[in-house]
Amino acid sequence: MLKAQNTRIGSLNETDLADLDIEDNVPEALEAMSLNMEEEIEELEHIISVAKQAEFQHPDVKVERLVDTIDEILSDDRDQKIIIFTEFVGTQKYLKNLLENRGFTVSVLNGSI
Repeated sequence: MLKAQNTRIGSLNETDLADLDIEDNVPEALEAMSLNMEEEIEELEHIISVAKQAEFQHPDVKVERLVDTIDEILSDDRDQKIIIFTEFVGTQKYLKNLLENRGFTVSVLNGSI
């Protein structure tokens, strides 16, 4: 959304500029607005990048315990089925992807079905 706003600032016409109610130094004001958005976009992209790296570098202790428990249960009988309840669909999707990446077969059931 910020990227779209930044592009829009660069394509403002005279009427748009008048609506902004900038009395003096219109070019300087637009340049400052554009620079601030570019800095904010760069900062947000950096934060997202760091968050994605952290997701893969630091395993969730609860998830590791869950996987250990699943392995323990399935060590007795590989054909057993295990039901995991979650409160949030986002958590359900996260666990589904994580467990499938670890070789488990996963079926999902939630209110959207």
